[in-house]
Formats: sequence, C-alpha cells, structure tokens
Amino acid sequence: MEKKPVTRKDIAELCGVSVSVVSRALNNSGYVEESKRRKIIETAEKLNYIPQPVAMSLQERRTKQLLYYCKDLSNEYYVDMYRGMCEAANERGYLVTISGMMEFDRIRDTMVDGIIMPNEDLTSYYMNAGGVKTIIFPL
Repeated sequence: MEKKPVTRKDIAELCGVSVSVVSRALNNSGYVEESKRRKIIETAEKLNYIPQPVAMSLQERRTKQLLYYCKDLSNEYYVDMYRGMCEAANERGYLVTISGMMEFDRIRDTMVDGIIMPNEDLTSYYMNAGGVKTIIFPL
C-alpha cells in the first residue's frame, strides 16, 4: 500500500494550529509566533513534507508556466525565438511549454500564466476571436 503524502492539514493537527498558520509559517508570510513557526517547520521536516505543485499553483493562482503557441517549428526563426524564451523564462523561474497541435479555441483553457504567440497577426486574431481584452505577460 502506497503511503499518503503529508499535507499541511496533517502538520496543523500535529502542531495544534490551523492550516492557515501552517501556510504562513511554511511560506514565511504573515505573522506566526516564533515558537510555533519553529515547531511547524521542524514537524514538516521530520515528516518530509513536500509542497504539492498543483495545490500551490491553485492557491497562488500562478503556475509559473507559459505557453508558446506555434504551429511551424520547421522555421529556424521560431525555434530560435523559443530558445530565447526558455532562457529568459528560466532566469525568472518559469517554464515554457510549446504547443501547435492544440485546437486554437482551446488555448484559453490551459493552466498557464501567459500565452506567447509567434507573431502580431496571430495575437490579434486570438484576442478578437475569443473576446480577450488583455493578455498579460508576467515576465
């Protein structure tokens, strides 16, 4: 039987605090009494707590991922553009995924922080077709 991963709720129960206190202590955000912070961190380390990336992205409303939508990877210009994006994104802690096979109208359903189009015409078309008001690039 596979062992269930440790959650913030498990740590909260063991430390006698709320899940929000555990979150503040582990994220180092907001006030937590120092003795409680130490106890929470020690408990998390002892239990080998590993934050779940999907849960974190839902909580933070950020995936740290960008989508590069490009159908023509045979063009060296677009490949070079992708390499440059990856370097710039990596320096900022982001991952760039690439897709050109996805149906165009499904792009907005992807869980990414930003969408990069290979040219201005495609960007304009996407914004007009989907009723998108703005596209924000967090980089």
